[in-house]
Amino acid sequence: MPPETPRYCNPTAFRDFQNAVAEIDNTDGLTRAAVAISSHLIRDASLEKVEATLDDMAKTVLHRVPSGNPQGLIANVHELMFDDLGYRGNSDDYYNPRNSCLPSVIASRRGIPITLTLIYKATCERIGLKVEGLNCPGHFLAYTKVGQEEMIIDPFHGGMILTVDEAQSYIEEVVRHPVVASQIVRFASHTEWIARILHNLQNLFSMQSKQNDLLAMQEIETLLPRPN
Repeated sequence: MPPETPRYCNPTAFRDFQNAVAEIDNTDGLTRAAVAISSHLIRDASLEKVEATLDDMAKTVLHRVPSGNPQGLIANVHELMFDDLGYRGNSDDYYNPRNSCLPSVIASRRGIPITLTLIYKATCERIGLKVEGLNCPGHFLAYTKVGQEEMIIDPFHGGMILTVDEAQSYIEEVVRHPVVASQIVRFASHTEWIARILHNLQNLFSMQSKQNDLLAMQEIETLLPRPN
């Protein structure tokens, strides 16, 4: 059972996360939950700034593609996010906890796969494109379908588009053991998405001997809905 009052977590982050979880099945709720986690580490984390940035990105794409053609929209999301704005994986400082904090990733345009995929998803869905997260071993990817074309996208590597075979080969390089295709094309529920962010942070704080922050992430995790 979650505590009524957190012992380790920032109370504002805990409360905001609790409110976001009520709407976690939609992308706005997913975004709010991710920002709430960030509020424990970044005391001035602003949901309004995050949402304004995502809104601006979507408006820019819609301005560039007034026809609303899906192929044109997805191409311009990639051009804006990865070419013009330069979102990339933070390979130089991968284990910095701020890579798991959505406001920091938006400010620096550097992050880890799961937060970059969330920005990609939230932008695409503002313009009418459906995006799923792929909860792969050792990595996190995006999936979308434009017309009859299925696409696997790697936001960490600048929006690189992969086939299932290419994604499978890359994941096997990361985890250093064979994986099956079903482990690649497995959609993450929003609860799984947030749980993985929390587990990433718990692992980092454990490695860094930040016990109070580790316990804070565990407190937040108690607020997630449990599988039936």
